Amino acid sequence: MLANPLLSPRSLVVNYTKSNQVEGRGKEIVVGEGRGATHYNWRPDVRALVNYIQYWYSTAANTYYNHPTGWWLDDVSVDFWSPWGRGSPIHPYVGDAIWNDVFYDPNPPWIRWVIWRGWMWDWTDTWTWYPDIDPSDAHFDHVHFTFW
Repeated sequence: MLANPLLSPRSLVVNYTKSNQVEGRGKEIVVGEGRGATHYNWRPDVRALVNYIQYWYSTAANTYYNHPTGWWLDDVSVDFWSPWGRGSPIHPYVGDAIWNDVFYDPNPPWIRWVIWRGWMWDWTDTWTWYPDIDPSDAHFDHVHFTFW
């Protein structure tokens, strides 16, 4: 779980409404969106982090069947979008704040890799320009985390 939120400073200038919280929608499946069917089923520690991020940043989070494609890690992978959900771009300032909050948190779940604004970081402490890997999805519109 992340550090005590009362001790974590929040300095966002974007005022997102909490119009699309997915907390509590645990078993909902939406068939046929994009790369895979959207769902909200995470391992408990990842679910706790998702709830924390959605609360503090008023975002929508999801995973999908076989996420990331070919890896089958959908219970430990999450995409953060604007409050309007999958496919609705997150504001860059909000994405940066989420990235910083999760990336620098010393508590589990541990990051396996993160992709945001064209860059991918992995557990070997390697940075890769992501469009070289997947030019069709450089993650400028959402923040992606996969955990161990």
